[in-house]
Amino acid sequence: MAKALKTEGAVDNVAPAINQIDYTIPVIFPIGTKADEINWSGIITISDNVDGIYEFKREGEKLLLKANPPAAADEEHEFMEGKLFIDTTNVDFENAGCYEEAIVITATDRYNNTAEKKFTVYVYDEDNTLPPVLELKEEIPSLPIDTDTSAVNWAELFTQKAEDVTGIDLSALVSADVTELDVTHEGVYPVIIHVTDFAGNRTEKDAFIEIK
Repeated sequence: MAKALKTEGAVDNVAPAINQIDYTIPVIFPIGTKADEINWSGIITISDNVDGIYEFKREGEKLLLKANPPAAADEEHEFMEGKLFIDTTNVDFENAGCYEEAIVITATDRYNNTAEKKFTVYVYDEDNTLPPVLELKEEIPSLPIDTDTSAVNWAELFTQKAEDVTGIDLSALVSADVTELDVTHEGVYPVIIHVTDFAGNRTEKDAFIEIK
């Protein structure tokens, strides 16, 4: 197990943790986004077992980190240069698409422990007004009685294809209207399968599901 090493004051050998604020929400940018204008503090968090949750900001081309140790809340720390790097060179912000693990974020704490994390991002056309493509499987799927519908992967159960007009896979955004579904009784019930793309265009289709 990694642990803090104490010599003089708080010193540690554990790298910071870099995380997406909400992993249920895809990281999306409209075409034309300027990489140096992205507000990363609304997308990721960087924390450390000694330094606490970092504050970070941009000054020109520089990204700066500031420690906030929970054990020394009254202690004021300066913003540090050269501790945070966000590499977006593998993302083409002029072309719509899914860029898998294309953004690389590197953060180094005050004790020179470094962490690296890759993030998948989507670039989409915010001016697109065409509905996404939604193709359903031919067979009627089934679920066991008393299934928790909030845990169902509706895309896996129903869809053959779910993508926007530029070809971005929208499977993770497929959902269902289960107003008429009663999972406590066997039978075949109507549901509405729907998907909304990143530009807000929606497609829905009627379907049936069997509870047995």
